[in-house]
Amino acid sequence: MSLESYFMPDAVEQFEDACRWYEKQAPTLLAALCDEIEKALHRIESNPEGFAVLHKDFRHVIVRRFPYVLIYRLRPPRIEIHAVYHTHRDIDTWKRTH
Repeated sequence: MSLESYFMPDAVEQFEDACRWYEKQAPTLLAALCDEIEKALHRIESNPEGFAVLHKDFRHVIVRRFPYVLIYRLRPPRIEIHAVYHTHRDIDTWKRTH
């Protein structure tokens, strides 16, 4: 059974914030970010249990070339993306709210 990714509202907002920031820097960076996010999603969908547990039943995958991780959990029939989290932020802050 193949699981599809679904962005939760907080993750959508975080992704949009990142997109706005990179768009201001250079459109090519925005395109590269979107490409790397898509690749990370494919890695998750291909092997959803193959990534490290971050907190409780939340897992994370590193977005290559950019300082972000996707924080997700399995909720068949989908994979819930809960955060597009900047790696320079304190992850313990996120953990306290989840």
